[in-house]
Amino acid sequence: MASNCISQQDFLAIREETLELIPARFDRLCRTADALLRPYVMSRTSHVRSDPNFAQDVLQDIQMKLIQSIVTRFFLREDRPDEDKTALGLTRWMFAIARNTTLTHLTASSQRIPVSLLQDSDDEEYELPLPDDHPERQPGEMLEQREAVSEVFRFIIDSGSAGHIVLAVLMVSLIALESGGSRIEAERLFVQNFADKPLDDILGSFRRGVQKKPWLNISDNQLSRFRQKLDAPLPDGGRRSGDCPLKDFSMKKGLEPSLSDWLNRMDSRLKKAFPNYADSASANATIHTR
Repeated sequence: MASNCISQQDFLAIREETLELIPARFDRLCRTADALLRPYVMSRTSHVRSDPNFAQDVLQDIQMKLIQSIVTRFFLREDRPDEDKTALGLTRWMFAIARNTTLTHLTASSQRIPVSLLQDSDDEEYELPLPDDHPERQPGEMLEQREAVSEVFRFIIDSGSAGHIVLAVLMVSLIALESGGSRIEAERLFVQNFADKPLDDILGSFRRGVQKKPWLNISDNQLSRFRQKLDAPLPDGGRRSGDCPLKDFSMKKGLEPSLSDWLNRMDSRLKKAFPNYADSASANATIHTR
């Protein structure tokens, strides 16, 4: 983990060059960012074979964003505690920009975003967790957030809703959890990656995501019980629901609006079951890789 953190020497040099020199210099910032973030970007874009310059373009965009925002969005940002303006804090901030920028480039270029980008636990190798004594986290807060999110996931699985609805809600939630993005973005990524997938495959993807995040506390027994829904034949006779692609379950208005309906219906149930559901849902982005 330490090898993925900016050194104190580099941190002090970056702060001096960007805050104290007139005009400011960004040489050390760019060199440090390249050494720190290049392995991360390369690993997340290795599936893009058609454009050998894709990763380099992403890295250049990341550096530009760092240059444009390090002073106002990191060092001088008033709502950022001074205790967080450290080498560790700067490292975490850089990785957040790298992750979001990589995802944006993959989306804008219409490249298929592999599920591994959204649910690969290897992110823990790169993205540094807040220490337990960090001013933004009280002791035990992380465990409480994780248990709240786990309880929501378990409720969804056992909710009794149709299998395609449960799987859609689970995977959108997992994508939001992993990417740290908004639910709207998670919905878009879900449709892009899973519209043509059979329900059996979607369940398999969710299982793999759970295995990489054991703190979700979802048992194999619970998932096996849910799988029985997918073994049931459809009303039209014969076909297992698990063999059918997700898009076959959408209403006439299409998969995207159907997905929004499914999510809104589940939200209503969750708000009744969990008075603090809004807080639990917002914790998704907070704990997405920690």
